[in-house]
Amino acid sequence: PTPFEPFDRICEDLVGQPEVPLAIRYFGGAGMAHMHHALLRAMTIAPVRVAEVGRQVQADPAGVPAKPLTYEVSPAQIDLATGHAELCVTLTIGSGYHINANQPGVRSVVPTTLSLADAPGMTIQVGYPAGDRKQYAFADQPIRVYEGKITLGVAINRNPTIDSDKTPRLVLRYQVCTDNSCLRPVTVDLPVEFK
Repeated sequence: PTPFEPFDRICEDLVGQPEVPLAIRYFGGAGMAHMHHALLRAMTIAPVRVAEVGRQVQADPAGVPAKPLTYEVSPAQIDLATGHAELCVTLTIGSGYHINANQPGVRSVVPTTLSLADAPGMTIQVGYPAGDRKQYAFADQPIRVYEGKITLGVAINRNPTIDSDKTPRLVLRYQVCTDNSCLRPVTVDLPVEFK
């Protein structure tokens, strides 16, 4: 007997078809064993996440979870002829999700921010809600978060003595999380037109 005989038997049990060349059976058997191990590990480590996905699929028969965050800007056309404009940005956070507040109280999370880009001579002031303090299993201390629907009051000022050929952009940065984990941070240009 060789040291490979037990491994050969396992590969035959997993892959079957002994007429397939040995190298392919080894590769296929190792791949299947790895997939089985990964699935068992996922089911053991993250049963809550598996259950969350199951609930999302049940809630949406098409199997596509609702968007975790949508936004609306009002007005969508920003007129700076007078040098000043005010607008509201409404964020709607999907059920089961939250985003970190602008002042989350914890350095390790990504705060929600609204800023101007490509806007020389322009300034922005944003009124951020304080958010609710919540404790999560992945954090050592409570984090301030936004849930449901929030509105950011925005004031934009333009210095009329500074001209620019750039098109200003209103940029939102946020990170969507569940009670157990967070998605990657997102940076998006909001749909506005500057006049």
